[in-house]
Amino acid sequence: MKTKTIAVANRKGGIGKTTTSIALASIMREWGYKTLLIDSDSSMNASNTYGVDKYSLPHKIKNLYDVFLEEDERQVKAIDAIQHTKYGDIIAGSQKLEKGEVILALDSLYGLRRFKIALDELKQNTNYDFIIIDTNPLINNVLRSVLVAADEVIVPITADGYGMLGIDDLSKTIKDIKKLYNPNLKTAGILLVRYLQRTVLAQTMKEDIKELSTIYESIVFNSAIRECNSVREAQTALMPLNEYSKNCITNLDYKDFIREYLSLSNIKIKEGAKK
Repeated sequence: MKTKTIAVANRKGGIGKTTTSIALASIMREWGYKTLLIDSDSSMNASNTYGVDKYSLPHKIKNLYDVFLEEDERQVKAIDAIQHTKYGDIIAGSQKLEKGEVILALDSLYGLRRFKIALDELKQNTNYDFIIIDTNPLINNVLRSVLVAADEVIVPITADGYGMLGIDDLSKTIKDIKKLYNPNLKTAGILLVRYLQRTVLAQTMKEDIKELSTIYESIVFNSAIRECNSVREAQTALMPLNEYSKNCITNLDYKDFIREYLSLSNIKIKEGAKK
């Protein structure tokens, strides 16, 4: 199959983007798909969970900043920034990604296309089935660069009032990128996370969230992700959830969601994913 690049985005922080990104990459890998996780958030939570090597000497380990934000003469190929960890392949983030707004704005020749160019070259020289990109919570040039390079966007959202904040801004950004840079970009769907199905608020919000399908010209996934204590425990232990507690309700919900996503995308579901 052709490599599919999926950005997980929401302009609100603490919404579950990193948890969702890691779940996609690690569960698909568990099922036999070849996956690469890219951390484009300067907080580096995905990188830390994967246990990336940040201080190897005498040669500095390369990260996403080196790939598409470093000065031209010092840029490295994306394939050379991949780290092969026990949890899977990853291109680590960097705190220096915060400089991306200025650097990309000054690059009048390539600008927002720099990341796409690097990623296209990587795809030509690797055989990944999925590239999953964890994004920052800001609508800035780093996020725009990710959207220029992506095939699809998955938008996680919580079933509360705060989860709806900034939804219009992200939708407008996706539409602008589609119009100006990436006509094939689409929103794969909106994913309800941290769902407490027994509460009245959650039930009400679930109905309200369905209206987002019009705004995003997409769907709200039928699958919803419930949260359990194992999520925070896995974050503290710096482990993907499917490695920490494979039978917890959140991990099982993510598996249901990924099966739904694969089915809607007309992607063959491998035998390991049917369990």
